[in-house]
Amino acid sequence: MNWTANELPLWLTIITSVAWAGIFVAAIVWGNWRELLANHALQHRMLGAAVCLLMIWWARAGVSPGLHLHFIGVTVVTLMLGGRRAIIAISLAMIGLVLTGREWWGAVGLTGLLYGLLPILATKIALWLTKTYLPKQPFGYIMIGGFFGAALSVLFLMFGITVVVLILDLYRWDQLVDQLWMLLPLMAIPEGFINGVVLSGIVVYYPDWLISYNEEDYYPTDDDN
Repeated sequence: MNWTANELPLWLTIITSVAWAGIFVAAIVWGNWRELLANHALQHRMLGAAVCLLMIWWARAGVSPGLHLHFIGVTVVTLMLGGRRAIIAISLAMIGLVLTGREWWGAVGLTGLLYGLLPILATKIALWLTKTYLPKQPFGYIMIGGFFGAALSVLFLMFGITVVVLILDLYRWDQLVDQLWMLLPLMAIPEGFINGVVLSGIVVYYPDWLISYNEEDYYPTDDDN
């Protein structure tokens, strides 16, 4: 995040902006927006998620120009809201960053694709693994869907950043290994731990907040048996 006009060429700015705008519009159209407008509790959770992402993304570390790292936090948001509504919350957070001068408006598309779409995909993959190969128990949901999904998000993000900076010829591969990939364990493990802890608290106290979690699947009643 925190890409500048000097780092991004015009063609990449246009392509990524159009791509993210299309994803955002699709998320609204196919994200059951009527339910969102009618459900005030869901609106509050979405706005709360956007504010939390804004606060998390406010703090960042610039390793080198073009290599900007910080905690993502998208895994919990995706498990709580679903992929489409997570895209809306991410967009709101980025609008807040732009309005406060923390983010360049031309980088919103690239930021959304790298820090939003890729972590959402990683979380969806982890959730699919949980539902497909693990027995129905909350521990597996938290560890694989939360911890592993968040750590996988960091891996996806680093792949995305690597592709972008190599295409732009900003760094050589050996420089990326030294300045980016060496930080993978330092970023993936804390990201997984934080998302796992937050997800654990939500599962215990507010399971109805999670669109991806159904207590009846994990705690079947006698009638189900």
